[in-house]
Amino acid sequence: MKELEREIKRNKKSPFIHNFEKNYEGGEIPFYAAIEVASFGTLSKLYKNMENEDKKEIAKEFEVDYIYLESWIENLSYVRNICAHYGRLYGAKLTKTPK
Repeated sequence: MKELEREIKRNKKSPFIHNFEKNYEGGEIPFYAAIEVASFGTLSKLYKNMENEDKKEIAKEFEVDYIYLESWIENLSYVRNICAHYGRLYGAKLTKTPK
């Protein structure tokens, strides 16, 4: 959750974040709004740290087992980072192979 708080602070000037902070009691940002500024890596970590029962409910929407979904989210986050930082994807050794 600390990462999500950092993402909110980093995106403080975003209109919807600014709106919640200014116009709502306590300035707390609801989860559905905070998730808009979360990086893919943060989303991956949030999913990984959930209770298994919650993971199962989310994975059910994609008609896969939560273990598969978790491994793919983690792997896609890694691949995304390689691409976003101009790394070479061809021949890259993936740290974890998705299941």
